[in-house]
Amino acid sequence: MIVGIWLLGPLFMMIDATFGGGGFAAASMSGWPVLLIPGVAFIMAAYDGALVALLLATVLLPVFTSEQLGRGFRRAVAKGPRSAV
Repeated sequence: MIVGIWLLGPLFMMIDATFGGGGFAAASMSGWPVLLIPGVAFIMAAYDGALVALLLATVLLPVFTSEQLGRGFRRAVAKGPRSAV
């Protein structure tokens, strides 16, 4: 999920900028190859004002996911093996 945020984030930020007259609506379409550069999500999020959200999602998603996975694993171990009936 984090990889998707970092790879698709710039595309959606550019779509968002289109409604304000920038992005894909700009006169020159020379800016779209920038979307293919790795790490450009950090720069675009800084300009878009979403840098804190990007960093929070990057840090907190693994934390919450590992907590949920760990809780489910502990619950499955506590129930024991199931029969194949």
